[in-house]
This record gives sequence, structure tokens and C-alpha cells, in this order.
Amino acid sequence: MTDDPKIPSDHPIRKVWEANEKLRSIPGLIELAERGDHYAAKQLLAWFCNDVSRRRASLITVISEAEPPPRTELMEYLAACFTKILQGDDPAAALNLSGGTGSGKRGRPKLTASDHQRLARVGMMVARKIDEYGRGGFKRALSEVAEEAHCSEGTADRAYQMYMKGTVK
Repeated sequence: MTDDPKIPSDHPIRKVWEANEKLRSIPGLIELAERGDHYAAKQLLAWFCNDVSRRRASLITVISEAEPPPRTELMEYLAACFTKILQGDDPAAALNLSGGTGSGKRGRPKLTASDHQRLARVGMMVARKIDEYGRGGFKRALSEVAEEAHCSEGTADRAYQMYMKGTVK
């Protein structure tokens, strides 16, 4: 983990920073994946595939003693997932890639940590533009941020409202 950025513990951005830190480590990604974060589960699979590819390439050339050991936490996580598949569970659910219990209203997946980070960034961008343009520049700020962040004005507005209320996780 990186050094603590000295953000007060009650500040909404603190939660975003902590979630971002979890995305930087395998134990953090495993925790998020087990709670239903599809992005984290996909990231774990990508890391696993990269490890396997790197090892295959080293076997084709020369096996190096300097090769780092397999990531045990990742292997244990995937072994548990694959065991669930062998026991008859749906593969997408076993790998934490489906909506399952982690889905929100109307079957939509819940927002992941990375979704919350993005909303916090968009909300902060809107707040900064409003400061720049003044109170009368709300619509202009939404329009510009929506274009910059590649989202709708409605999403930018919702992100701003969540940011100002401190409800960004």
C-alpha cells in the first residue's frame, strides 16, 4: 500500500482512496471479488492468466531461478472458485463474475469499487467546474464534465449530488 495521503478519516474521498488501495493488492482484490465486485474478479483472472503466460514463456526459453514464486493468495482464491465449479455451481457465480447476490435494483449489478471511484472523480470534476464558473455555471459544468468523462449529463449530475452528500463509497 502507498503512504497515507493524510485525508481525514471522515472525508468521503478517504473511502475512495481506501478502495483504490484494495485494487492494488491481491488480498484486497480477493476481498472485493468475494463481496461481488465483478471488476476485481476479472482483474484476478487477468493476473492469473498473465502469470501463467509468463511462466509458459520462461519454460520455453530457460527456467530462471530468479522467477518469482506463484502468488499463493491468488492460487488459493482460484482453487476455491474452481472447487465450487466442480461441486456443480454455476461457473460465473463461482468465479464471482455474475450478478448473483451482488445485484442491485431491477437486476442491475451493484456499483463496484472502481465505479464508485469514477463517480467520485466525476463529482469532483463538476464541483471544480462550478467553483470556476460560479453558481450560474452549473449546466455548463455538467455539459463539459459529461463530455470529458464520456458520460451523460444525468450521470455527471448524479455523481455531483453523491459527491456533495458524501454518499460515494
